[in-house]
Amino acid sequence: MMRRPLIVIFLLALLCACGNREKYARLLAEADSLNQNYIPFTTDSTMKEVVDYYDHHGTANERMRAYYLLGCVYRDLGEAPHALECYHDAVDCADTTANDCNYEMLGTIYGQMAMVFYQDYLPENMLEALDKAIRYARLAKDTLGWYSYLSNKVGGYSLLEKDDSVKVLSELICKKYEELGDTLTANTALGPAIHVYLSQQDYQTAKPYLDRYEYHSLLSQYEHFPHNSWKLLYSMKASYYEGIGKQDSAEYYYRKHAMESTDLNNLEIAYQGLYRLYKQTGKTDSLAKYAELYTAVNDSSVKELSTTGVQRIQSLYNYSRQKEIADKESIKAARARQWLLVLATVLVFIIGSSILLYQRFHHRHRIQISNLNRKYATDLLLYNKTRKDLDILSQQYHLYETEIKEYRTEIEKLQKRIAGYHEDQSTPDQWKITTALLGSTVVSLFHEKASMGLPATTDDWQGLRELLHDQLPDFLYQLDQFSYKPNLRETQVCILVKLRFIPSEICALLDVSPQVTTNIRNRLMKKLFGEANGKAKTFDERIRNL
Repeated sequence: MMRRPLIVIFLLALLCACGNREKYARLLAEADSLNQNYIPFTTDSTMKEVVDYYDHHGTANERMRAYYLLGCVYRDLGEAPHALECYHDAVDCADTTANDCNYEMLGTIYGQMAMVFYQDYLPENMLEALDKAIRYARLAKDTLGWYSYLSNKVGGYSLLEKDDSVKVLSELICKKYEELGDTLTANTALGPAIHVYLSQQDYQTAKPYLDRYEYHSLLSQYEHFPHNSWKLLYSMKASYYEGIGKQDSAEYYYRKHAMESTDLNNLEIAYQGLYRLYKQTGKTDSLAKYAELYTAVNDSSVKELSTTGVQRIQSLYNYSRQKEIADKESIKAARARQWLLVLATVLVFIIGSSILLYQRFHHRHRIQISNLNRKYATDLLLYNKTRKDLDILSQQYHLYETEIKEYRTEIEKLQKRIAGYHEDQSTPDQWKITTALLGSTVVSLFHEKASMGLPATTDDWQGLRELLHDQLPDFLYQLDQFSYKPNLRETQVCILVKLRFIPSEICALLDVSPQVTTNIRNRLMKKLFGEANGKAKTFDERIRNL
């Protein structure tokens, strides 16, 4: 039978596909976890494989996430152009018309784009990406994400030297976090605004903001607050005290800023501030010292900026070189795909032909089974009707003697025909089942459904059990007395066997294969009657004799 090998092939293919899906889902989740825990990627090989898989087998959201994480890999490898390309590919994968579109992920992708633009000193591009990030965060109802992207816009306006926008936006972000009840983050967000007010010599506005930033922000809660926030505080306090004429306090904070700074930008700010202070006080030794230090740091900053520019150009060159290699590989892959397409076409043709042959065979077999069931049901119906008619005529034998003989002859023919459907070749008058039960509406319905290849419904089974409680209560009682309690399907098989349904009818009514019904009968032979080697035919005889 062709059905089994085809089913095996299908199941193997399904198991293979499921195995691959589990593998790549795990790899995607692991990459996501590394990214969220700020553990840098060191190679792109795994994520390229993941992207290739989801390109062919993933949903829109899965493809978007895979490309996004590949972009994060190139971000960590210092290949900004390649990272941007992957982020754009990720955005292109998104299906914004779908109900399940992951808008939060879209916002995250645009947020990452903005960071790349910020590092490359492209503030206009950064602000444009952040506007899109905010839009999708709001669609996703991701309030914290929205506020975070809004905060990042401050950096873009700082690069553009739009001081008024920096002030307005910083104060707006502070207000937003206050509405959430997060006063610590709200006050932390005031940092850029404080810097602008100090540069504009608006010390009256800057002072209360500076106090909130120092004593009631995230800095006051976390001793090791990340990045340069503490150094920014020292710089701002030094600038404030310098502005209001408290030179000793200004000197203290400029020195503290210088001692805790390692990067050139912060050192330059600190040395420049000390140089200005000593210029005002006339301390020539200190003035000369910090003038020299400031000049040295300034020269180093210029060199570092130049080196950064060279590295950025080198990154672009590396990306171009990789793209050239990738293009060559793409040509090879295209050729390989052409061969795969030819092989796939041949394979599809073979599988398609096999399926068509199987369907044709299966359809023919199903018709044969349906015809068999229909003939059996028709013969039973005709037999029951003829028996009823004969019983009526027999009440007036002297009037219908000839007709009665004809009916008896017809009944004998029907009995022989019906016996031929059964392995034991028994006739209906040997079944020990009343004509009323065999010809009942419920039993006739079951035969009719079997003849159409339809399974019996729950309501059908309920009706049949109620009929048996009335007509064959002893059978159900004896079935319930076995030490092994048959399950629902096993009980249904017992009932159908008892009521002389043939195996093909049982298969149709239970919607199972012939092998399944045979296995159930063999199993019940052992569990009910204790005969491990008993045959299905013997089981049928035992059940019918209950």
